[in-house]
Amino acid sequence: MSSNRQKSLLLLAGAAAAAGFVAVGYRTWHSSRKRTLLGQMRKRMLLDDSGLIEVRDDFCKQMVAGLNGETSSLLMIPSMVDIIPSGNERGRYLALDLGGTNFRCVYIKLGDGKGQIEDVKIEQCEIPEHHFTSPAADLFTFMAEKMVAFAKTLGFSRGHASERPVVGFCFSFPCQHISLNSGKLIRWTKKFNNPGAVGEDPVRMLEDAFDRIDFPVDVDCMVNDTVGVLAAARYLDSSVMIGMILGTGTNACYVEKIDNVRKLAQTPRRRRQTMIINIEWGAFTSKTLPRLEFDRDLDSSSANPGEMQLEKLTSGMYLGEVTRRILLQFAEQTGLFGGSVPELQTPGSLTTPDTSRIDHDSTFFGGPTGDILRSELGLSHWQTFWDRQLVRDIVRLVAQRSSQLIAAGIAALLRQMERDGTFGPMQRTVVAVDGGMFAHYRAFREELLSALERIMGAEAAHQIVLKHQQDGSSMGAVTMAGAAAGAPSQWRSEAGG
Repeated sequence: MSSNRQKSLLLLAGAAAAAGFVAVGYRTWHSSRKRTLLGQMRKRMLLDDSGLIEVRDDFCKQMVAGLNGETSSLLMIPSMVDIIPSGNERGRYLALDLGGTNFRCVYIKLGDGKGQIEDVKIEQCEIPEHHFTSPAADLFTFMAEKMVAFAKTLGFSRGHASERPVVGFCFSFPCQHISLNSGKLIRWTKKFNNPGAVGEDPVRMLEDAFDRIDFPVDVDCMVNDTVGVLAAARYLDSSVMIGMILGTGTNACYVEKIDNVRKLAQTPRRRRQTMIINIEWGAFTSKTLPRLEFDRDLDSSSANPGEMQLEKLTSGMYLGEVTRRILLQFAEQTGLFGGSVPELQTPGSLTTPDTSRIDHDSTFFGGPTGDILRSELGLSHWQTFWDRQLVRDIVRLVAQRSSQLIAAGIAALLRQMERDGTFGPMQRTVVAVDGGMFAHYRAFREELLSALERIMGAEAAHQIVLKHQQDGSSMGAVTMAGAAAGAPSQWRSEAGG
């Protein structure tokens, strides 16, 4: 081989080696940038122990303000439910559960043993599209007709006043509750916009609908889904003190001393010493919340800017979208997935069920994560092992922040009820939870328990039981109907105090 050819080959080899070193250096530099940005983001999104306690304390402060009728982001709505299932209720009851694009007809037979349920039947009914905007009377008549058909299959028939079926009503829309079985609709939410309902009593509208089809019933209670979760679990366990929804949205309720509800008008008759308070905690707003630029951008582009700050940081409706926005920022600033990723530009293209599946990917190389990115985002770019690992780290970071904030809210409720060990021996307390985020997101549940330990201490946190209450709103409406039916009739129709 000639010396010139040898020199050329050596030069080519040297250039290739140099190019290789440059490529490796470039990838290392980009990897370093990704890790640096992730570390900075983790410090801003996750709170240390003192930060979590600050959230808890501000939550407590706003709870008290809300109970006093003072300015607060927490509505602290008296549910007027001061008759709570004890497990001693007996009989056959029906319930109608309206809260989304479907409604449920529910039947339960409560047995003779404490907390015993002998039979359960639930039928889900689809609401025709035109009934989301039809006159309210038409919507309620449609539901009553379905309910009567359901009841007749179970042997219920039209009877005299003393033999009317007892119905519980789960109505998960903003209401001013006047008594256990009366209130006023403040506004429709979700897809509903039925004229003739706002300002009216949903219980009266439902009873009138049954009267129109000549099948009178007694609607003995009206609850929302969160209160229903607490009531359903309380029938089975007297230690249940908190009900929580953790799914597409989030909310919580708890058992409060009536003396602490200063905004509640007092009446001469005192039925119970406690009442369930509907917090509407998704609306919690505080300077202590770790909101970053992508949270503010999501908020400004939402249908309700400036509102529902806690919900936008914690609930299933938003966690996937928060993750997408963070991934887009990483792509633009660190070259993740090659830098130009049009697939990440579409709002809503990554959902919380997607991120839950990524968070549960325990494989070494992250193959399932890559599959999800390709199938759900259409991400055709070549993905390295480190890219997939970074995605998993970001998903876990978003879930950790959510679980921490939910834990701070639970700790605040326990402190308000004097059940966190601060005011005496720690008491076993059950938190009943319904919703897909809690039911299906195992990693989220684990982080939630870990955060509770950080805020309360391990010994106190181990006295807290997080219990999944499936079909809580439906079951709660029925057990509440049983509790209300066993109370004197005048108690159901007057405001609690």
